[in-house]
Parts: sequence; C-alpha cells; structure tokens
Amino acid sequence: FVNKILGDGILAYFPENMQDNCIITSVKIHEAINESSLLPVGIGCDFGEVIIGDIGEETRLDYTLIGSPVNFASRMCDNAKGGTIAISNRVYERLDSNLKENILVLPSFEKIKVQMKKSDPETEGIKFNSSEFKRNTVNKKNKK
Repeated sequence: FVNKILGDGILAYFPENMQDNCIITSVKIHEAINESSLLPVGIGCDFGEVIIGDIGEETRLDYTLIGSPVNFASRMCDNAKGGTIAISNRVYERLDSNLKENILVLPSFEKIKVQMKKSDPETEGIKFNSSEFKRNTVNKKNKK
C-alpha cells in the first residue's frame, strides 16, 4: 500500500504476512523505471511495528506511518544505489526460503551496516541488484 509520495521518494507498507511481496514489488518498481527510461533509484526496506493513522493537529492532520522501521527503511534506502534493494536482516529473516536462496547466490549480494544516529549501534542488512535477482529467478524457473 502506498502511503504517500515524498518528493523523490515513496513511503509504502506491507502487512506482516506479505514480506515476500515487498521484494517482488521492489523488483517490479525497478523494471518499470528501466522501461520508462527514468533515473535509477535505490529501495530500502525494514520490518517492525509502526503507528499508522491521522497524525498532527485538527487543522493539519496527515495520514502517515511513524516509527523506527520507517526511519530505518529510509537509512537503508540511502545505502542503496540505483537499481539496488537494501533490506534489513529483520526483513530477510522473514522471507520465504526460496527467495532467501535466490538473494544469497547473487554476485551483487553484499552485507551492509546501517546506523540511524551516530550514538546508535549499527544494524546489519543486505543489498543486492534488482536486475540480477530478476534474471536469476527467471533462469531458475526456465531450468525446471
């Protein structure tokens, strides 16, 4: 579900049981951007509890998501170059085993560490190239 468009970004969320769709949707976003010859973008994903609803004063309510996972996903996105998906270990751990395997074997698979604030501990995640993921997934399907 797209929550809002923020200048050069989009804030979207997925229900807890739809972690795999987060990755598949990210790949589809990159495909659409490539087909439209738009500037490449990085995508960041995290998992956790958020508050969703109308936030603010009565004169300026904003339906949005707030919470550490929203901020951390933004930091993951900062770490993702164009065509790359960066996900926290919290997302990765909840993925289907086949999806995890497809990500692990990618040449672009890279472990990363991200920090919210200088005083916060680093949190681990991974990043990978969206096009490689798509090719690898299609190749595996064709071999069956």
